[in-house]
Amino acid sequence: EDPRGSAHFRRRARHVPARALPCFERRMPLYELLCMARPLAARKELAEVAIRAGRTVLESGGIVADVKSYGEHTLAYTIRTASGEKIRQANFLELKFAAAPEVLRSVEKDLRLDERIVRWCLRRKPMMPYVPKVKVPKSPRAFEDE
Repeated sequence: EDPRGSAHFRRRARHVPARALPCFERRMPLYELLCMARPLAARKELAEVAIRAGRTVLESGGIVADVKSYGEHTLAYTIRTASGEKIRQANFLELKFAAAPEVLRSVEKDLRLDERIVRWCLRRKPMMPYVPKVKVPKSPRAFEDE
């Protein structure tokens, strides 16, 4: 049995500040980010938006669980941007990640400053279960030996 799943470990971890524990020993909330991008944004630009948000999460010790692109859809109503532009269609992008709550500020700041993003919605999901520590090889050639 894994000692981290025992009641003794949970009691001991409660007395240690969460930021002192490695990310795999913390229980991080799972977040779902849904972005609406301008319709003229190329597929490569949408990938850059997802990569930027994912990189922010990973650099802070979080985990990116899923990335989906739903393509371009017609909106139910016209959205007027701050510059006065009317948007009737948008590209939809979904990103699921687990991270500490402090990371949300930097993710939202990146979205706010990005001109390609029209709107976004960030929702908190139930807590992510325990994630075991995985040893990641430094080079992709390590997988070829197996």
